[in-house]
Amino acid sequence: MRLLPRSLLWRTVLVVGLTLVVGQVLWLQVVRYYQVRQGSQAVAQQLIAVIEMQRYTLEALPPMARQNYMERIGQQGRIRFEPVVPGMLPGREPETPVPRAIAEHLRATLGERIEVRVNEIPGVPGTSIWVRLPVAGEDVWMVLARRRPPPPQSWPWLEWGLLMSVLAIGASVLLVLRIRAPLRELSQAALKIGRGETPAPMSTQGTMEIAELQESFRQMQADLQRMENDRALVLAGISHDLRTPLARMRLAAEMLSTDPAARQGMVADVEEMDSIIKQFLDFARDSSGEAPRPASVNALIAAVAEHYARLNHPVTLRLAPVPEIPLRPTGIRRLVTNLVDNALRYGGSAVEVETSVHDQEIVIEVRDRGPGIPAGEVDRVKLPFTRLDPARSGGAGAGLGLAIAERVVRLHGGSLALLPRESGGLIARVTLPIPRG
Repeated sequence: MRLLPRSLLWRTVLVVGLTLVVGQVLWLQVVRYYQVRQGSQAVAQQLIAVIEMQRYTLEALPPMARQNYMERIGQQGRIRFEPVVPGMLPGREPETPVPRAIAEHLRATLGERIEVRVNEIPGVPGTSIWVRLPVAGEDVWMVLARRRPPPPQSWPWLEWGLLMSVLAIGASVLLVLRIRAPLRELSQAALKIGRGETPAPMSTQGTMEIAELQESFRQMQADLQRMENDRALVLAGISHDLRTPLARMRLAAEMLSTDPAARQGMVADVEEMDSIIKQFLDFARDSSGEAPRPASVNALIAAVAEHYARLNHPVTLRLAPVPEIPLRPTGIRRLVTNLVDNALRYGGSAVEVETSVHDQEIVIEVRDRGPGIPAGEVDRVKLPFTRLDPARSGGAGAGLGLAIAERVVRLHGGSLALLPRESGGLIARVTLPIPRG
């Protein structure tokens, strides 16, 4: 199976082409068989008529006249008579298809004991047929010169076969293209759903089976969208309902004056809970609803860094010139914020953000000097509500930061990689494709 092409189009062309070639070869063999059969039967009937007429003529003549007749006939070159020499046989048994078929017809008509031989005629492009006949009590060889007929013309059959093959392959290609178009549309729609986008409504075309597949896909898309909406509604509702009592608890904690340490602890707990709820809300919000527009990645990163600077959490920026590309600004800010939050939480103040352009992609790197992530846990930490052991996570957070970042990156057609940093730490590398043209 590895020798077969991978695409449906070329597999169809290959199968149809091989089928037509085999069919044409078999058809040519059948045609040639019937041509030999019919041609040899016609030649045999002519020879039988000549043989019978000559034998009746010879038997009716007296011996002297018979000898003169045989000599005179032989001078014409088409028919001659030769005596039978004991122990000597002229020519050979018929071997090729046409002479063999002629010999069979002669024996079937003149009798099974009729001996038939073939021999080449010197200087004549053909063969001679030797038939041993009893004439007036003695055997004689009747030699009939037969020119080799022109070979049957196979070119007309090949031309028609080639035309039929082209028409059949062309029809197969058109059929496969009509099948491939809705399949490709389904594939692109599935990729968009995987990136968190909402694909455009698919056109209804193709056969009944394709239409059923499209309808099943649309139903699956509607079910996924309904489940996503329900999930977002539940998360948003719970998070919203929790933030009101948390605000009252924080206000009450601020008003406590008897125990400053307890008050500070309560405020820190409330802030941590509020941060977790904020992550829930961010995860519940779907950035796919935000329309992309041309924006600068560097400007969005600078705005995020300015926010952290006001909070006394400076972030080192190394921003190279990058082109503007279609972005969802809110989603990109959320992406950078979550990566910087993780870096600050786990790596302290040594957080760096760098941008560059490589191979038609904008690369964003957020670096820290924290404990890093084990290689076997990289894929798992991108899942929602996943946290590592306290050595990396510190027991805080809901485990949604990287899941939100992964969703935003996929929504923009990019990728998120978590790589170990030289001399310790982590590099969160985001690549965003630059549209061509």
